[in-house]
Amino acid sequence: MILEPNKTFTDSFNRAYAGLALRAEDKDYKDISRTDILDNSPASEAGLQKDDVITKVDDETSTRLTLTKLNELFEQPKTYRVTLRRGDQTLQVTLTPRKLI
Repeated sequence: MILEPNKTFTDSFNRAYAGLALRAEDKDYKDISRTDILDNSPASEAGLQKDDVITKVDDETSTRLTLTKLNELFEQPKTYRVTLRRGDQTLQVTLTPRKLI
C-alpha cells in the first residue's frame, strides 16, 4: 500500500472526543459498556466509570444504537443525556465531547 497526501491532507483534524473506549458485550452489539475512561476527559468529568453500561442516549435506547453510531455521536461537540446502568443502579449523566488536544 502506498499512502500519499490528497486534497484534504492539510485540512484540520477537527473532531471532538468523549474520552472513553466502548465495547459491545453481546452478540447483537446492543449491550455497550466502557472499557476505559481517559483522565481529565468529558467522560471522567461526567462521572462515567469503567464497566458502566449505556442504556440510552438522549431519547434513543441502546437497542436502537449500534457501537458505530455511539462512536459517531460522541465525536460531535454536542451535549448528550446518557442513561447508564452501574450494577443495580440506573444513573443519568450529561456528556459533552470536546477536542482533547
